[in-house]
Amino acid sequence: KDGIIENNGVLENWSIGFAIHYFVTPALRIAVSGRLEPGDRTQEAGRMKPSNAILSAVLLLAAGCANFHVAGQVAQGRQALLQQDPKSALAHFRTAAEMDPDFYLNWSLLQQGVWTYVGRAYYATGDLGAARGALEKATSLYSWDNMAKLYLGLVLLRGNDPAGGLKKVEAGLLGFYN
Repeated sequence: KDGIIENNGVLENWSIGFAIHYFVTPALRIAVSGRLEPGDRTQEAGRMKPSNAILSAVLLLAAGCANFHVAGQVAQGRQALLQQDPKSALAHFRTAAEMDPDFYLNWSLLQQGVWTYVGRAYYATGDLGAARGALEKATSLYSWDNMAKLYLGLVLLRGNDPAGGLKKVEAGLLGFYN
């Protein structure tokens, strides 16, 4: 249940509160006061035009909201995987991948890209061809994604490449160890 809490039967992502506190609040403070952070080297001696400050705050808020929506989709997909519902998980992960194909989860013990989750969900549904494609994409995007290497090895082992599968499984496990 990484990042998920239950509140009166409703699952909520606790990281949204964290993000509002650390990202949205400072952006709004800049928009309201027009002041930049101390040490900023501008010609206007630490002041920003209110219209520029508001635009900056809106852009930060929009970017933050989009990222939280992607993170929420990944969190819901992870929950579905834990509940043995890979088809539902796949829908959430594919939505997240469409919104931000470079997204990776860095607040979990095992960092994984969104394509690793897509591949894991395909693997769980038994679609090894689609799993292989997603996991190959994950390993090409993030060389540090050891879970993608491990699952790609499992896909290859179940397919027609046992030597390649063993090599990938070993690479993934060694990556976890190191």
